[in-house]
Order: sequence, then C-alpha cells, then structure tokens
Amino acid sequence: MQSLQMNNILFYIIFSQHSSFVTMLVREMIVNTKQNYIRFATTLFCLDKLSDELDKQTICHAHIVVLFFFFLSIDYKMRHWILNTQQTNADKLLKDKYIQKKIDFVPRGTACLSKNIPNPFLGQCVVFTPLNPHAAVSILCAISQEHFFEQITTTQSVTGITEVFEKLKTVVILS
Repeated sequence: MQSLQMNNILFYIIFSQHSSFVTMLVREMIVNTKQNYIRFATTLFCLDKLSDELDKQTICHAHIVVLFFFFLSIDYKMRHWILNTQQTNADKLLKDKYIQKKIDFVPRGTACLSKNIPNPFLGQCVVFTPLNPHAAVSILCAISQEHFFEQITTTQSVTGITEVFEKLKTVVILS
C-alpha cells in the first residue's frame, strides 16, 4: 500500500490548505463536544448552527483551522486520536499497560487507551511524522490558555480570527 509522507498532522492542518480534511475533523469534534454539553440547549444550538455553516462551505481555510484548534482545546477524544495516530505498536502496548494499572483513578482514562483507527484521509494511507512530545506539549499548553482565543471574543471581527490564526502558525512552527 502506498503511503504519503507528510509533516506532523498539526503542521499539515495549518499549511496544507486542505479545508475538506480539516472541516471533517471539526465536524467530528463538534459531535464529541455535543456529547459533553448535552444539557446546555444554547450551546447545542450554536454548535448546530456552526455545523450548518460548515456544510455550506462558506468559511475560509484559516477560520476553519482556528475552529479546529479551539475545539482541540476542548475535545479530549481528538487530542488522543492525534497523539496516538503515529505511535508504533510497541509504544501503544507499553502506554496501555501503564494506563490500565490505575485506569479507575484517571478521569476519562479509557479515552487514553490506544485504538486502531486509521487516518481518515480520502481512503489513502497517510503517514504523518509523529508529533514529538515536546511539540505536542508546547502546542496544547498554548491553546489551553484562556487568553489564547480572547482576540476573537474581544474584537468579534475577522481581524481577531486572523490574529489567532497567525499565533497558531507561530506556535506550530516554533514547536
């Protein structure tokens, strides 16, 4: 089976201009997020409206990327998928062995266990270089800061989203 060699998945998401792929990941994260906020009718309504806008394909790539990273800061399932996609079998088994020792003590610990999920990329086998732990930590810590996305809420304009996109590019490049 032929595989495409690419840089790590977060680098690819920002620089590939592959909007349909990123949109698919955002849709997946919206579904995951809706499961966590099932009791919040207003949040569910907003997520449905966002899904409708994604279906219309009216959102530019940079804004879809910002949405991706925003939801990545919320959705633990997608974070674990991204961190698990390029691990070797030996790494997965070792990680699962240690996580299962005290799985009851870890909130949502079963989500951390390795799963055999192929990369969802137009039916092809895609190989991203593994996301190095130091890169993953610096990116995920940066986007988990409350003030990281505040330009969007304070300015409520396209320039705020563009500024966040530029910050994301810088964080991913420097990681």
